[in-house]
Amino acid sequence: MSISNSILIFNEKNHILFLFLLVLLLSALNSGCASNIHDPFAGYNGYIITLPDNPSSSDVKWGKYLFNHLRKRSMKSAKIVYLASNDQELYQLQVHINPALDKDYKIECSKAKVVLLAKNESVLLWLIYQLYESIGKEDERINVSDLPPVSLTIKDTEANFCFGYREVYFPENKDPEISAVYGMNNVNSDWGLWGHHLSVAIGKSSDSSVYATVNGQKYEGQYCFSAEETYRLIEDYILDNYGDGREKSYRFSVFPNDDDCVCTCAKCRSLGNTVTNATPAITYLAIRLAKRFPKHQFFTSCYLSTAKPATGIFPSNLGVIISSIDLPLKPGNSQQRSRFTYLVKCWQKVTSKVYIWDYVNNFDDYLSPFPVLKVEQERLQYFSNLGVKGVFLNGSGDSYSSFSDLHYYVLSVLLTNPYSSINELIYAFYHYYYPLSADILQKYYVVMSDYAYSSKRAMVLYGGVQEEMNSYLQPALFFSFYNDLNDCIGRTKGDERLRLGKLVAGLSFTRLEMARQLASGDGGCLSVNAGEVVLKPEVLTYLQRLSTCHLFQNMGRFREVGGEIEAYISDWKKYILPVSHDNILRYRKIKSITPLDEGYENLSMLTDGLHGLPSNYHSGWLISSIGKSLDLSLPVLFSKKVRSISISFLHSPKFHLFVPQCVEILKNGKLYKILKPLLRDTNAAFEMVSVKESIDMSDASTFIVRIVRPEGNRKNIACDEIQLNL
Repeated sequence: MSISNSILIFNEKNHILFLFLLVLLLSALNSGCASNIHDPFAGYNGYIITLPDNPSSSDVKWGKYLFNHLRKRSMKSAKIVYLASNDQELYQLQVHINPALDKDYKIECSKAKVVLLAKNESVLLWLIYQLYESIGKEDERINVSDLPPVSLTIKDTEANFCFGYREVYFPENKDPEISAVYGMNNVNSDWGLWGHHLSVAIGKSSDSSVYATVNGQKYEGQYCFSAEETYRLIEDYILDNYGDGREKSYRFSVFPNDDDCVCTCAKCRSLGNTVTNATPAITYLAIRLAKRFPKHQFFTSCYLSTAKPATGIFPSNLGVIISSIDLPLKPGNSQQRSRFTYLVKCWQKVTSKVYIWDYVNNFDDYLSPFPVLKVEQERLQYFSNLGVKGVFLNGSGDSYSSFSDLHYYVLSVLLTNPYSSINELIYAFYHYYYPLSADILQKYYVVMSDYAYSSKRAMVLYGGVQEEMNSYLQPALFFSFYNDLNDCIGRTKGDERLRLGKLVAGLSFTRLEMARQLASGDGGCLSVNAGEVVLKPEVLTYLQRLSTCHLFQNMGRFREVGGEIEAYISDWKKYILPVSHDNILRYRKIKSITPLDEGYENLSMLTDGLHGLPSNYHSGWLISSIGKSLDLSLPVLFSKKVRSISISFLHSPKFHLFVPQCVEILKNGKLYKILKPLLRDTNAAFEMVSVKESIDMSDASTFIVRIVRPEGNRKNIACDEIQLNL
């Protein structure tokens, strides 16, 4: 045999040996992986629920819970037994609560057995529902159609939640039983007092000592937190309604009312209060309550008058909830983020219980898309790295907001693990709940979410469609999505059809707002034919779709405060549908002599032929908050024809919008006339106030409208269509 043949045979033998060893290695690896992941649930006749050795009363309680609810979800062909001998054809399920567990939860998998271990009952309940969902996904005999897509793989694992307190404040979280399924906390069941609602405990007290002293006068809109009567009323409320905490521990917020007024009575000042800082007196009260009720938990706030951190060390059952209202809703580092980091670190020197009150909705527009998920994921990762212990995500509360079902599901998962894949969660959700329309919904939301994440502008928490269009709301993309979604409804049925109908009804608000904003442009509500301006017929279709909102639950309003949809539709019918044709200023350019507010630089809204809507200050109103007046220069091209001028304003005190003190008309640089807008109803939540005056422009070379702001702090003006009539 030649040397070359010997080498060839040797190499072939080595190659065969290598392949044999590789197969053994892969088999070993696969065997190891299989021991870490549960056996397929569907391969067994049913399930047996067992208990650990020396079970506690909690183990027995939750073992029975697992058994009873699994049995209710099973078809007769699936055998579900409790504490019986295993005939080797049943999959074994076991639960155990161990307060000494190193992690929040642990899952142990072995041959035909899964053990769920948790530190407390709420975590175990979440694990049980994750188990139900996993079983139902593989075993069609177990009905889990009422449960969300599974977000946890059943395999050997142990982990801590990133945040001890987790809540997403949407209508989907209203029911505490639903909250438990998603692993969420709930303000309705976990708190004795929540937010700015100390009035629930204090009531309408006849003792004036409970009220703040502001500028030397008693002010019933805020409380004195050093007053003995204030403490006594809260103490009595806790004892009467929640006990001393030994039976069950609750959380209580000790927040001032939602304004920036501060009590400066002698005692509050002695504690350290100033005209802008209420933290010292609030801290004094909160510490007293925390010491009085050591089994309950108390939280003060970091917001407005309590923005300055406390000093010293809090009792172990006293924490703080920091508002992120001044932290722009956009990813990446910024000066605001650096300041926020410093603020959190200051509070962490005072207490280990630091929660964040974050915001995941546009509170002036619940119905337009708000693709917050990718932006919020980065934000939650940031909060986690800061070491905060809890996050409350403030959404639309009890009111519907578009995509809130998706947001609730994904954000609840992100609060347990902020590093989960957003796109995978969106895909899972839509293919689970919207099987026929999933592709339309998923593709649009992901693209829109990418726009929001990459935009240089922060997502607005209080804004209208114009601000949304400046950031992520692309008109052409939205129009296509809106039409495709409406076309798809007829092909769906049951729950999917109901969900889509609700979504399209809400998005019709967006379509109307964009149509009004774009006016006679592409996608606008007006068309111009041979010089005549007419309303496009499809506008009536959008209004009809929006009017169906009353058929759905929680769809009465489009924003946090006020914003009734019925009033909005009524405004359209009253102010926009009857298109005005006699304004010779239409589409003419107006110039501002005084500075304009950011976001309100486009003066074309004053001459676009569309009146502002009184029910929504974002609908066609030019907001001005700078200087003593808003001075506008009007063209005088048609000076010989003009006989009158009319201007409208919005009076809406809740939003700091007031009728002007007066309107001065200056002709050729000299005061020509003074107009006085008058309110018809001083108690109305909002009112459109118009002024009209006859004028002579035949001798005018310049014509200026000066709108004088009313005196007082935060008294802004909102101006509408300016008309020059023949």
